[in-house]
Amino acid sequence: MRRIRCTLLVVGTMSLVGSARSSAAQGTARSADRLQTLYRLIAKGDTLALGQRLAPDLRWTVGVNGVVLSRANLLAAVAPGGSARFELDSVNEQRLGSLSLVDYVRVDHRQLGALDFVTRWRALAIFGGGGNDWRLVRHSLTWLVQPVTPIARDSGEMEPFVGRYQIAAGYVDDVYWEHGQLVATASGQREGAALVSCQCNGILS
Repeated sequence: MRRIRCTLLVVGTMSLVGSARSSAAQGTARSADRLQTLYRLIAKGDTLALGQRLAPDLRWTVGVNGVVLSRANLLAAVAPGGSARFELDSVNEQRLGSLSLVDYVRVDHRQLGALDFVTRWRALAIFGGGGNDWRLVRHSLTWLVQPVTPIARDSGEMEPFVGRYQIAAGYVDDVYWEHGQLVATASGQREGAALVSCQCNGILS
C-alpha cells in the first residue's frame, strides 16, 4: 500500500512540473507573437494599430545613445516604408504580478546601398495588462558589439558610403570624411564615430 501511495505522489508531482513547463512555453510563445506584431506594425508605419499596443506612459530607451522616447515620440519616429527589417530570437518570458517581462535578442537589417548592415541587440520589454489587452510599458536595448577584423581599403572604395542615411523620421546618420577617415554622426550628436572596413558588414563603428 505504501508503494502505491509513493507512486501516485511521484506521478502527481511530475504532472504538475510538466504542466508548469507547458504553461511557461505557451506564455513565451504568446510574448513572441506580441513582439512580432509590434515590429511588423513599426515596419509598416501603422501608427494607429501600434498606438493601441503601447501604454500611455511608455518609456522606450534607444540603444545607440540612451535617449528615452515617450509614446508620442516613438509614434512620431515610425515612418512608413522604412528599410529596416527585424528578426527576433531567444525570446523568454517571466510573469511578475500583472506584468509580463520579456527578454530577447533582436537582429536589425538595414540596406545601405547594396550593403546589408546588421546590428544585434539584447532587449527587455515589459508589458502590462493581461488577457487580450497587453500593452508595452517599458523597452530597453543593449548593443551586442561583435569583434571585427579591419580590412585596408583605399579612399576610392570607401567613397560610395559617404551620404545621409535616414534611420527613422527625423533621425539621420551623416557619413562623411574627416581627417582622412570616414565618420558617422547621428542626429542630435556632437561627435561622430569612426568607421572601419571589416569582413562582416562592410563598415562598422
